[in-house]
Amino acid sequence: MEAPTMDHVLKAVDCSLIDSRPVFSFDSKYLFVTCGTTVRVYATETGNCVHKLPERDRVTAVLVNPRNQLQLVVCTLPGQVSLWDYVDGIEHKRYDIGLRIDGGVWMPPTDRVLYVATDERQLMAVDDWTTKEPRTKLIFWGVDDCERQVAFGAGGEFVVLAVDNKLTVRLTASDRLTQRYSSNKLKFSCVAAHPTDYCAATGDQQGKIFVWYNIQTDEYVKRTLHWHQLPVADLRFSASGAHLLSVGGECVLVKWKLDTESDVNKYTPRLGMPMRWVTCSADGALVATCHTDNAIHLVNGRGKLLLVVQGITQSHLWQDPPLPAGLAVDPRSGALVTNGKPGHVQFYSLREDKQLFNLDITRQNYRHREREFDVSLLDVTRAALDSRGDWLATVEVRDDAETSIDVKLKFWKFAPRIDNFSLNTTVELPHSLAVNALRFRPGRAVPCCVSTSDDRRYKTWALVEDSDVRGNVRANWSCESVGYYRQEKAGDAAFNEDGSLLAVVFGRAITLWDPDTNALRTTLLDPFCRDEVKRIEFGLKLLVSVTADNVCVWNALESTVEARTSRRVVSLTKDPRSEYLAAVDARAGELIVFAPDDLDRPVHRQRVEAADSIVAGIFVPRLEPVDGSQWERESQLYLMDARMQLFAVTIRESDDEIRAGNNVAIQKNVPETPLAVLLSQKVSNESADAHRQQHHQQQQKESAAVEDIFSCASNVLPCPQKQCVILHRQLFLERKKADESAVESREEAIKTSNRKRNDSLCAVEMKKDKDVQWTLTFDWLSNLFIKL
Repeated sequence: MEAPTMDHVLKAVDCSLIDSRPVFSFDSKYLFVTCGTTVRVYATETGNCVHKLPERDRVTAVLVNPRNQLQLVVCTLPGQVSLWDYVDGIEHKRYDIGLRIDGGVWMPPTDRVLYVATDERQLMAVDDWTTKEPRTKLIFWGVDDCERQVAFGAGGEFVVLAVDNKLTVRLTASDRLTQRYSSNKLKFSCVAAHPTDYCAATGDQQGKIFVWYNIQTDEYVKRTLHWHQLPVADLRFSASGAHLLSVGGECVLVKWKLDTESDVNKYTPRLGMPMRWVTCSADGALVATCHTDNAIHLVNGRGKLLLVVQGITQSHLWQDPPLPAGLAVDPRSGALVTNGKPGHVQFYSLREDKQLFNLDITRQNYRHREREFDVSLLDVTRAALDSRGDWLATVEVRDDAETSIDVKLKFWKFAPRIDNFSLNTTVELPHSLAVNALRFRPGRAVPCCVSTSDDRRYKTWALVEDSDVRGNVRANWSCESVGYYRQEKAGDAAFNEDGSLLAVVFGRAITLWDPDTNALRTTLLDPFCRDEVKRIEFGLKLLVSVTADNVCVWNALESTVEARTSRRVVSLTKDPRSEYLAAVDARAGELIVFAPDDLDRPVHRQRVEAADSIVAGIFVPRLEPVDGSQWERESQLYLMDARMQLFAVTIRESDDEIRAGNNVAIQKNVPETPLAVLLSQKVSNESADAHRQQHHQQQQKESAAVEDIFSCASNVLPCPQKQCVILHRQLFLERKKADESAVESREEAIKTSNRKRNDSLCAVEMKKDKDVQWTLTFDWLSNLFIKL
């Protein structure tokens, strides 16, 4: 019988920050970023997330309300439009416009019209959208990417659409359509409109920028700007319209000055990864650039980088598989360890919801792709940590299919002095082909690691002490043993919980080895399955294997099959603190949590949308056990999809609980009022004065105790043992009593100050007579400022 479980959902922990263009507040103090089903409000001074505005569905667009600049208009995919007070994090109103909003929202400052892009490739104008019966009007058809293909200019007097190599202009007042064509056959990649004039700018796939003047007439003027080598990713006019910002794959922000005849531009290079979006603040003081590694850079008007808002690095979307190093947990910090920037391993703190650092593994500079071909980079394909977090092993590979493959195995030791990992050993070409698995052996004092490869070998690596020519002894890693089986490619590998048994996959067979002697114990082979084994995991004495369409449970001690079921598992992970395993079945579209000895009766089932996109899962140990099912008390289960979006398997929360959690975060980030700051300083000063007075009295007592010894003749002093006892009693015991008294004095001072403040703030008296009268006095306010 299947155990009853509570209603669980996949809650997005960290999604992409660059799906849509970020928006500045009117005073440039905040930056609004869409992140899955939430809108994150970042402070531009510190880069901290001060609010998270939760929605029920995926947020597709945000806009500062032009009629109330302290309100944020938030649009979701099903067609819900919400008005948020982003300063206090409060939702005011919610409307349903009856259209599925795919993105790209704009609102003129005067008319009550909302322009939205629907999932039917249409740009619609929704009039009276705050009423129950809004009216819709078709503006453009054939809109695939609204934020790149549509732009409003001259305060909303015209709208432009750039599709293929055709530019269409529509005047909103007269609905008159005009068309402009590019001089070449390349497609437009983006478009921007001037904020005050009838002017637009387009970028194409060749890196050229065309600025179109007098776009409302047939006598238009076209100007060409060309610096980018790669396609122009995004364009944006400054608030005044005097400058044009452009970004692309060169990782450079280009600022064009348009009021001169010559092509005067300013460059801000080396901003990280290739750029996707650019936006500027209303006062022109800040520029935000969105990068493909899921980062947002804030740059000031002089081109200086101020801060970086970083989510989980998502720079491996072009790889297959998209997450070659998989997921791991750092036992020291509890951080999630996975692929980061090209050639890096990132450590992401799930508790603080921020990236700790990117560890540079390859020590090579990033090279952007060329126009005709991609650049082959040395990148991290495997990463593993030992059970204590002292050692990190990485494998980096470069294979351009033209020259010989380059493989490096590196071992990194944690250095408490720098609070980071430092390189200990580099093994050049540990295998002649790609490495398929990298695991540390648990439960051993001497670290040991195993690696497998397509070169039909598995190798064990051990830490040994060696001396150099100068006689200096240093611990390094070296190969301890090599194993193979019937010239089959070595696939996945796993150790059992105590590290006494090593399982290595060779094609369809699972071989069990003694790690100490490198002796083959037995071979597990399923005669009813013709597919290769893709994944294995130990669960107590049982071994779980995964093929293309089956899951099999083996008794490793008796070499027998305990259970078998038909499932197309795309992710399998083991809980380090319990016996349970989690698997994602792409065929059934569900997540199952099961014990190895009861495969047919999972303890938890859950529907997963687009289950075939899940690429990895991980159990992260909790700091403290929580109430709930047995499988989730000690650890939290996370899943990651192909877009490197992280989801937590958690109990469904109501809207009230989501709002309550958001309010707690608001109270922690919103600064105190000036009056509260003054009162807290007054309480702190009173407590500090009392503490200083107590400390001064204690110093006087200690000085007197020492002077008594030096003021007496040596022949009348007691023996040294008794002197030590007397000094210990007078110095340490008296100091302990003084510290306890000081703590009590500080607490009493805070309580007294709080009572005085409450008494002064509650000076409004109410007299209970037949006719209730209120007597208001403001003497308490005068007394309060006198005291302060």
